[in-house]
Amino acid sequence: HAVGAEMYADLLSAELGRRQGRPEEPGEAPVALDLEVDAFLPESYLPGETDRLDYYKRILKSDRGQAERIKKELQDLCGPLPEPVCLLFRILEARSLAARARVRRVTQREGFLELIFLPETEIGPATTQSWLQTYAARLRFIRRPDGEGVAVELRGEEPLAWLEAFLLKLVGTKSGKNDTMTK
Repeated sequence: HAVGAEMYADLLSAELGRRQGRPEEPGEAPVALDLEVDAFLPESYLPGETDRLDYYKRILKSDRGQAERIKKELQDLCGPLPEPVCLLFRILEARSLAARARVRRVTQREGFLELIFLPETEIGPATTQSWLQTYAARLRFIRRPDGEGVAVELRGEEPLAWLEAFLLKLVGTKSGKNDTMTK
């Protein structure tokens, strides 16, 4: 519980690989999402610890099609998905959207959602203007050694729903409807 399921699975996989003499696989790190959302596989839903770990690994490494198959498999095995499992799959989709929007990290902190973009990501003036009009005093621009981004005050909004809506707009504008992002 202290490190989270994804990190635990990654640490376990890396350690097993190290003990078996496999070199670490380099690759682009997935988007880090740190939200105050109860997204997990409850023990009451899937009792076996090894089974839960296996499903976490499969879920967190899946694409959209694989995730749908895993959902169906879980429903066939354990019944209807409880809320925490549904949230886990929503987080997976939000990570995919964030990657498409060139977001490196999303952190919920002190009533704000902070989005840090990948290096060399540029936000166009029309998008910046839209954010200023939409969020006004709720918006802060962030510049940190690990990247630049924005923080938006939630004001009681559910963080995952807000993030999904924000990313959908961002990805929509990125696809050519506005001047959002370039590399």
